[in-house]
Amino acid sequence: MRIVSGILGGRHLAFNNKRQGNARVTSGMMKEAVFSSLGDVNGLHFLDLFSCSGQMGLEAYSRGAVVVMNEKDRRRHMFIRQILREWKLQDEIRLYNRPAERLVSEFVKEGMKFDLVYLDPPYHEKFDGEPMAGAFLKRVVAIGILAESARVVVQHDMRVAMDEPVGDLEILRQKKYSDSMVTTFQR
Repeated sequence: MRIVSGILGGRHLAFNNKRQGNARVTSGMMKEAVFSSLGDVNGLHFLDLFSCSGQMGLEAYSRGAVVVMNEKDRRRHMFIRQILREWKLQDEIRLYNRPAERLVSEFVKEGMKFDLVYLDPPYHEKFDGEPMAGAFLKRVVAIGILAESARVVVQHDMRVAMDEPVGDLEILRQKKYSDSMVTTFQR
C-alpha cells in the first residue's frame, strides 16, 4: 500500500496481514476513488473510526486534513503507532486504541466535531444486532459529532443495504467495488 497524494505521497505502508491479524484492507483503487470524490480535504477534521492499516487517515493527513484515527485491535494499533513514529507524525495525528462506541462518546464530552467521517468496520461483526456499518452510521449521526456540513463515507459489504437517508444525512453517491460498496452521505 502507498500514500497516493500530498506531502506523504509515494510513501509505502508495509502492512502484513498475517502479523496484523488478517484484516481486509481498502484497495488502492477504492482509496483513490474515495478521495477523488471528496475533493479538497485541506483543513477539514477527518475521523477514521476503524483504521485497520491506517492508510485512509494517513492519506487524509497527506492531503491536509486534521486527522483522528482509532484502531481497537492491538496489533494493528501498534502498526499505525510505529508508522507515526517512523514518519515523525505522532504529534500531528491523534491515534486511539478504544472500542468505537466508547470513543465517540468521549468525543461528545470533548465537544469534538468532524467534517469527514470514514467508517469501514469489520463486515462480519454486528453492533446492537445489526451490521456495524449501519449501526455506527446511526450512532455518529445521533451522538452529535458531525459538523454542520459533514460528510460520512461508509465502506460496507454490498449485501448490506444503505439506500435510505439516516437522520439529516442524505445519500450523495454510492459505488460498488467487487464485494464492497462505498456510500457517501452528506448533511
